[in-house]
Amino acid sequence: MSPAIHHSQEITTVFSRQTSDIKLYGLPVELNTPNDISDIIAQYQYDAYPLPASFLPYLDEIVIIEQKEIDEEFSANTSGYTRTYFLDDQYTGSTIYLSDSLFRETTLLHEALHVIDARFQFSASAQFQKLCEAEMDNEYNARIITYYDPQYHCSEYFVESYINYLYDPETFQQLQPHTYDFIYEANNQINS
Repeated sequence: MSPAIHHSQEITTVFSRQTSDIKLYGLPVELNTPNDISDIIAQYQYDAYPLPASFLPYLDEIVIIEQKEIDEEFSANTSGYTRTYFLDDQYTGSTIYLSDSLFRETTLLHEALHVIDARFQFSASAQFQKLCEAEMDNEYNARIITYYDPQYHCSEYFVESYINYLYDPETFQQLQPHTYDFIYEANNQINS
């Protein structure tokens, strides 16, 4: 079950340069504490700017929640998650939940890619399922294999492959050339 979002707790628009529709919601906490939430918000805003502009129309809502809420549903090692919503098998929207205290620099990008994947259904395609089975590697993709339940491997493989495409394309293309080609085409589709 997703945490309740109280719109009265809206702190700022996270992607103000692109759109006013994507809001960042925060927690009603005291500032100037050791884990000053204003620092967390500033870091998430900073991390938002490198997101590809083509992603932004698909991001609906970003909510900062207490880490203990994430721990209860996932684990103490999880710094964010995404809920996507469908009606009659049609994507209708999403909410990204980010930790108020456990910050990782790739979390926002990782969760944004889950939104993109839900919208376009890349990892659910038969073509990508075959690539996932054929090219997901025990060493290169060890984090996916050891950290995530097998039912999520293809979704996580898509997300991590896209991150590799953005940040380490040469190694990614060399080690997983067919997945690289798929992500290249997916990127073109998102950008069109």
